[in-house]
Amino acid sequence: MHGVRAVIDEEVWQSNGGTVEGDAEVLGQTPCSGLRHDNDSKIAHVIRDAISALGQLIAETNDVGVIVLESRIAAAVPLSLAEIGRSVGRTGERIRGIESKLRSRIDEALGPFLVQVISPLTDWLGDFADDERLRGAVAALTGGVDDLAGRIISRRLMVELGYQDNGGIWTSRRAVDAAGQLAVLAREFSDDFGCVDEARMHRSELGQRWGDDWAEMLSAAGLTRTCGVLVLAATRRAQVAAALISIGRPATRAEIEDRLRPEIEGPMFRVDAALAGMEGVVRASKTTWGFREWVDDVYEGIPAEIRQRINEDGGSTRLSRLLDELPRLFGVKEASVRAYVETPAFVVEHGWVREATHAPTVLGVIDDIADAVTAAGEPVWTFAVEDRFLHGYSLTNVPPEVSVALGAGFGRKVSAAVKSPAGCPAVSVIWRKTSIHGPEIGRIAAALRGLGARAGTSVGLVVHGPAEVSFLGSEQFKHRTRAARISVASGDVEFTASGQRFRGVRTARRLQAHVAAPGKRDSTHLEVAPARNQTVGAHAMARRHERSLPPHNDGSR
Repeated sequence: MHGVRAVIDEEVWQSNGGTVEGDAEVLGQTPCSGLRHDNDSKIAHVIRDAISALGQLIAETNDVGVIVLESRIAAAVPLSLAEIGRSVGRTGERIRGIESKLRSRIDEALGPFLVQVISPLTDWLGDFADDERLRGAVAALTGGVDDLAGRIISRRLMVELGYQDNGGIWTSRRAVDAAGQLAVLAREFSDDFGCVDEARMHRSELGQRWGDDWAEMLSAAGLTRTCGVLVLAATRRAQVAAALISIGRPATRAEIEDRLRPEIEGPMFRVDAALAGMEGVVRASKTTWGFREWVDDVYEGIPAEIRQRINEDGGSTRLSRLLDELPRLFGVKEASVRAYVETPAFVVEHGWVREATHAPTVLGVIDDIADAVTAAGEPVWTFAVEDRFLHGYSLTNVPPEVSVALGAGFGRKVSAAVKSPAGCPAVSVIWRKTSIHGPEIGRIAAALRGLGARAGTSVGLVVHGPAEVSFLGSEQFKHRTRAARISVASGDVEFTASGQRFRGVRTARRLQAHVAAPGKRDSTHLEVAPARNQTVGAHAMARRHERSLPPHNDGSR
């Protein structure tokens, strides 16, 4: 071994300009200028014999054989047998036979050399060697010769050593086998997101044995780190989980993104989408997420939290409890809690809140809410197109009559086929009990684009029956006389519109509305929509005798 080290160290010493820096200094070896491949050391004689034998083999080989040596045996990226055969006018099988004979002669010529150098060279390199160290050692043992004989020896040494390239770090066979075992152990010690318990890995017998080369072993095992946490692979789930682990508490999306940003190349992915799909990660509040074991009371949204407390209190709960606990525990606004309490899903009576069991209004028919008609006399409900509708957002504040006519009653959801424009996918119709925007129709972008509709244009909706609807351009319908516009101040109990006096209406906030005069059904149509300065939307229908509209039982609507 001393002879191999001396030859390698001397070559390194010479390449460093005669100094004792580089690998020789690291190994604590003193360069021995007398031990080189061209002097009288034992290993030097073996090297010279190997080079000489290969030189003789090459000299005795014909032109086709030399091509096989250069293109197959000595090449880092060998040509195929068929490629060489075509270039020299031989079959691939013929080239295979020539190669086989040449390799046998090379084995005979290099046998003594390989026996002498492989084991000590492996010991000298260790289990991990960078590219410069490995190739420098191989070059030293071939005397730095770059002719065909030198390339054959270099190639054969690389094959016999059996080191695998792992991103510029060459790994021994022994370390590769251990890395495979480490990868299996990492999967055993990982969670559902791919984050590995590195402390357990260290405590294992394998971890203790390879502790001095831990970073190299992890790399060879294909493991990586995200936010300082060991992970099986840098998937989005693993990255988000690692960010949470490194933060150590429930965190906001912005905090998770800030922790991940140095780890991510290119644009940041949608962290909220990743969080939503991670079982075991829950919302600790309106704006924070954490692991389930971190969170005592999981936030499931304001409606679910209201229901939870209604159930806890035996069917109804105090409004004061909701207004205190939900903002304090989950960071939601008191106004938001009030808005959800006032939705059709709940009933408020004398300061107590319970779940509603049926729709809060008496509904009419489509003709009651239609503000236009087709040439054939079909009732049409119209709406103004907004740019967001063309980009996947749902149409909200849909009259309940439309939702029910399409089959989506209170608390239900259906799909409705689009008859016109032809070829459009079905839309979704949903009337959520807890919606503060009334029923809504989703997936309407394709239908609007089919009409060529733009933001600001008016589009009509015709219900043909349960689960079938058409969307019409403005040229396909005619507007009816518009209803009178009114403004109702907060707390008002009566107002006048279209020469009529209405009473028994109480509002919790200022509203804009329009009132249609009594028609053939002898009813008054009151459609309440949010004022421009409101942040909380509302949509309600009330039909009573034209001059008597009794107030709601709870007096809070």
